[in-house]
Amino acid sequence: MPSSLGGNFGDMIDRISGYIRRDGITGDVRDAIIKAISFYEGDRFHFNEGEASATTAAGTPLYTLPLDYREADTFKITKSDGYSYVLKPVTYQYINELDINQNSGWGEPTVYATYRDQLRLYPVPDQAYTLELSYQKDLTEVSASSSTAATNAWMSDGANLIEAKAMAYLFRYRLRNFQAAHEFDQEAMNERNRLKQKANRQIATGFFRKTWF
Repeated sequence: MPSSLGGNFGDMIDRISGYIRRDGITGDVRDAIIKAISFYEGDRFHFNEGEASATTAAGTPLYTLPLDYREADTFKITKSDGYSYVLKPVTYQYINELDINQNSGWGEPTVYATYRDQLRLYPVPDQAYTLELSYQKDLTEVSASSSTAATNAWMSDGANLIEAKAMAYLFRYRLRNFQAAHEFDQEAMNERNRLKQKANRQIATGFFRKTWF
């Protein structure tokens, strides 16, 4: 299958329909694309990883997470003297038990928990610290009801992966060609490995696109 970087949901539907050359299959193609995105959306790739930064305030334990936050890799605190350390993840209940009298203990935060789109630090910050988050982000949703103009990184950086997996679904469940389905599953696996290697290289070089809480 040729390289297909770029475009939108409609472009991907058209490409896959063109590969298969069957009438009345547009709805199945659309569903296969969404199913392929759902299959991989929990994976970390270079296009769904990022960093965000914020500055804590004395006496403030709660901070709103980025709108596209999915799962944390690390939260790092940097003090005014430049010293940095990584916070330990714990449960929200654990912090509640530590801080039974809300905001009773102020100091350098050592642990964090996330709950309902918020980050909670403990001890409650006693001064301004620089807080940096490395995380996996949710991409703008493309669903079965989306317009053909809808787009996100699955339609560009991850296009080859999604197209290969969608083709595997179509050949397995719609066209009942299990050999072709296996071949496209293998192609999807190879593309996934390539994207994973690229993500690992960018992590190693510290390359992220930074946003703010």
